Amino acid sequence: MTSVPELPRKATLPQIQPCSPKAFKPHPPETGLMPITNERKFMTPEIDLSSNLQSGMPNLRSCQSRRKIRSAGSAFQLAAFAAALTFFLSPATAANGELDPTGFWKTEKRNGVVEIFRCGTAFCGRVSDAAILRENPEQTDVHNPDRALRNRMVRGLIVLKNFTGGPGEWTGGPLYDPDTGDSAPTGRLRLRDAKTLEVRGCIARFFCRTQVWTRLRP
Repeated sequence: MTSVPELPRKATLPQIQPCSPKAFKPHPPETGLMPITNERKFMTPEIDLSSNLQSGMPNLRSCQSRRKIRSAGSAFQLAAFAAALTFFLSPATAANGELDPTGFWKTEKRNGVVEIFRCGTAFCGRVSDAAILRENPEQTDVHNPDRALRNRMVRGLIVLKNFTGGPGEWTGGPLYDPDTGDSAPTGRLRLRDAKTLEVRGCIARFFCRTQVWTRLRP
């Protein structure tokens, strides 16, 4: 009786190891590939899919592609961080891209805080806080030379009016200082940088007084 020959067993594919430095070892002699020696380490071995399956080595091209993807992701994160840093360190800008003085500014005297805001097509400023207001929130404009105005509240008092121009510099007036009751018919606002505002009030062309305010928040 003639025996039936055995069918060849189905080949079992070896598990492909993950990409790691340990996976890149010289090929054993039985693979038929030349080991990478010190003299030829600059060469990148070319391994096709069939060799990978037979030898159990990972697909080097696939690993290199993964590395490129990870490198691209790191570069993108670095670029995003740089863009955010540039934004926070650059001068304040309005929606149209011009330098913008709007926000809260600390004055030179008595820890005062003035909010600069848009009033129509111009910029104006009002008292937001001050040392005297923390002591007495109901403080009135007692130093005003006009007795009829001495009962108005200091908080919210307009101290800058009708400043127009730009970018970076605006002229207008009048300006008012509730600490002394002094006023100036004309003045100038100039942004030195994102956090520094130069405020000048003039009662004559060559008779001016200048303060430097520091930005607290937009």
